[in-house]
Amino acid sequence: MNIAFMTHKAHPQMHPDDALAAKELERMGHNVTAQIWNEKFHQDYNLLILRSSWDYHFMPQAFSKWIQSLKTKTLNDPSVILWNMNKRYLLDLESLGIPIVPTLFLKQFNPHEVYELAAINRWSQVILKPEVSASSEQTHLLDLSQIKNFHYTLDHHRGRTLLQPFLEEIKTKGELSLVFFSNGSEAILSHCYKKTPKPDDFRVQLEFGGSALLTPAPATALRVAHQCIAFLKNTFKHSSWLYARIDLMPHQDQWLVSEMELIEPALSFYLDPHSPKLFAESVRSHLNEGN
Repeated sequence: MNIAFMTHKAHPQMHPDDALAAKELERMGHNVTAQIWNEKFHQDYNLLILRSSWDYHFMPQAFSKWIQSLKTKTLNDPSVILWNMNKRYLLDLESLGIPIVPTLFLKQFNPHEVYELAAINRWSQVILKPEVSASSEQTHLLDLSQIKNFHYTLDHHRGRTLLQPFLEEIKTKGELSLVFFSNGSEAILSHCYKKTPKPDDFRVQLEFGGSALLTPAPATALRVAHQCIAFLKNTFKHSSWLYARIDLMPHQDQWLVSEMELIEPALSFYLDPHSPKLFAESVRSHLNEGN
């Protein structure tokens, strides 16, 4: 089978971490190729897997149109991806009782409104970011004293402004990422890791100096992650998904969902030697579904 790992123009080659999973698929006899999502395909593919299409949030309309036009089986399914593109999905989780980081969506950025909302909610520091965003791009941490003099402009295609409290625990306890793979019938926890920002920063991504360490999933965190997976199964009963990364932040003795990554999350195969094979086996199950 010919499988494409979808990439983007700035980094057209397969990411080294994804290459670990590709190697397992190749051991199974599949041909795995890197393919830029918005360029002409090199060949006919049996399966498309979104892995590092990391520029989609700069052109969400074009990306949405592309994902809906695909005739080839795609993982995750386009319906899942479209739902996950806008961070308003967090409100869907919250509506079913899944604990999320408190989140407000503003039609436009008004510093006086933001200041009032922060003061009313007793948030001493806030996070601002677009509702269509990725990798902490255009994400800002502000003290209450900085808000009124802050200028924040978003392109219209990036949606509304998302406002959240800054949770101090991220600096000391980090953020958990729980990685699940689905074989079409069941979802399996592959691995869990803790991401911690470097000193004097709040962003946990490796490109900003953050670190990642494999860690057992606490039972309380696992319970919340399973709630997210149950939501995914129940909401998209007729849509296939292969991977899900549930990001959780600790706050006041509970775990809150900060992100449910279903488009092109880093899966950090390098942290867990068993994860590339589990991923490949899940892909094989999806390929066998139609046979």
